[in-house]
Amino acid sequence: MINNVNNKGSDAEKFVYNISKDILLEEYCLINPYIKNSDNKEICDLLILFNDICIIVSVKNYSFNGNLERFEKKVFEKSKNQLLGAKRKLEQIKKCIITDKNSKEKEFDVNTTTKFILITLNFGHELESYSIIEFENDSIVHNLDKDTFETILFEIDSVSEIIDYLTKKEELYRKGISLNLIGKEKDLLAWFITNKREFPEKWFNHDASEVILDITGRWDFYNTNPQTVTKREANRISYFVDELVKREIVNLPQCKSIGDYLMSLNRVERRLFALTFFDHYDKNKDKDHNKSFLSRRLTINTFHDASCLMLYYVSNLKEKELDAFLQITGEIYLYKNLVNNKKIIMIATSKDISPIKFGYLERTKPYTKEEIDYYEDIIKKFGWFTSHKFSHIKTQEYPEKNK
Repeated sequence: MINNVNNKGSDAEKFVYNISKDILLEEYCLINPYIKNSDNKEICDLLILFNDICIIVSVKNYSFNGNLERFEKKVFEKSKNQLLGAKRKLEQIKKCIITDKNSKEKEFDVNTTTKFILITLNFGHELESYSIIEFENDSIVHNLDKDTFETILFEIDSVSEIIDYLTKKEELYRKGISLNLIGKEKDLLAWFITNKREFPEKWFNHDASEVILDITGRWDFYNTNPQTVTKREANRISYFVDELVKREIVNLPQCKSIGDYLMSLNRVERRLFALTFFDHYDKNKDKDHNKSFLSRRLTINTFHDASCLMLYYVSNLKEKELDAFLQITGEIYLYKNLVNNKKIIMIATSKDISPIKFGYLERTKPYTKEEIDYYEDIIKKFGWFTSHKFSHIKTQEYPEKNK
């Protein structure tokens, strides 16, 4: 007999939601979502909408009493059908507002959604062996147990990296072969992480119709390796970016632009961003704060298609005047065409660091003569762009341990 007590299911859903929103950011996670002004039926247990990716999660918390066939039917088969139904529903309705039990609302548009990722989370009994991927026509379902789910979220704890891992896992299983693993998915994850976020080429380059991969122990080796410990220590500073989004950006009008860009960075990119920010701060924090001062640092293509302008200011201007001046500074950097794409994220701070000021600028139209004259006058007045100083800040995913 298999028991499915309502409060068990609810507890599992809350656990999955809480860990997801803490790591992936609450802004993107909806618990028990439904389509607004529709039938008010839940789409799934957890929906994650990030940029152009839609992740649909079904959580099952069944007890296992020795009947494996019945357990798999109640957990994996039932969940797969629910996930496929949720995907069809979203594809059919095309564009809608989705709300959840916390009254959070997000817009969904199938025309801007490039990929669906379907996940069954077996929160209850952990099986020794099960299919970690299932196919249904053109859809793929990832089967995860609680331990694997937690490991993935804590080890590659950025939404962009998690999407990358799951997508490449699908590609590994899409090669038209029968792939059998000896080991657990955590071992597969370890291979991926230690192979430059790819799976080994030899796993693809063969003519066999069935492949057995013995990867047992790979996770244990990775998890206890001194290099891994050093990497995790080096990553601590990177969580400055996560906290920046959670505490200061999430409620800003520009959150969609600034927050999405910052959360699109992988963990090493966030580490480099934080190192650059604090390096700029440390080089200016001891300036004479009785005199007005503005230090500018431009990091080009920080966000792949947008750059970041970091500003450190000392000013006696009133708040609105200061904000206007910082805004013009960003506009001038766009005008000077120092970035490949006409997009800039601005982050400005002063001696106390907080509060940090943020801005997002994008320019597509040509400049008028009046604008050109105005910007050139400011550049001449402050003597900007007469010389450029370059700083090189580097980091390795696996830094060498300090001797």
